[in-house]
Amino acid sequence: KVLEAVKTVWASIWNDRAFDAREIAGIDHRTVMPAVLIQEGKDADAAGVMFTRNDLPGAHQGCVEIGAKKGLGIRVVEGHAEPERIFYCKDGQVYFDNPSRDDKMLRFARTGGVTESAVPDAKPLLTRELAERLAKAGLEIENKFNGIPQDIEWLVIGETIYIVQSRPYFFPLKNQSPPKGQQP
Repeated sequence: KVLEAVKTVWASIWNDRAFDAREIAGIDHRTVMPAVLIQEGKDADAAGVMFTRNDLPGAHQGCVEIGAKKGLGIRVVEGHAEPERIFYCKDGQVYFDNPSRDDKMLRFARTGGVTESAVPDAKPLLTRELAERLAKAGLEIENKFNGIPQDIEWLVIGETIYIVQSRPYFFPLKNQSPPKGQQP
């Protein structure tokens, strides 16, 4: 199964989204080299995606945007679930928007793959303090990458934050191109 998954990831550089992103950014398709990272999965209490800079017009423009989901974040990352939205702004304010409407959560199965179960409750997934720590970690990562906004996948087990992946995030609404040598 691992070899088949590696083949799928390796081939993903030619999916429509990746192809279109390179076209928009003006990246020569022949120069792209895929990579596969195999990492240990951890059952999360909450997980999701964080954008270190929300560039969309509105009340939370310029804030860190956190999308959180109970359990594994697969459904959020793949766009199949509406996450709870949390915004951390430069003035230190934390705003909680719509709670997740997804009534399913995923956990790793002992025999491989994932299992799905009902979400036990609808209370907020992250405390204000945990959301603030997560946002500050995201801003620190952005700073390490010369201030380039980041699209970060994360998970939380108890009070411990794990960063699963970080990649540059570019705002297609403004036709922002990646810096020279960077890829979306």
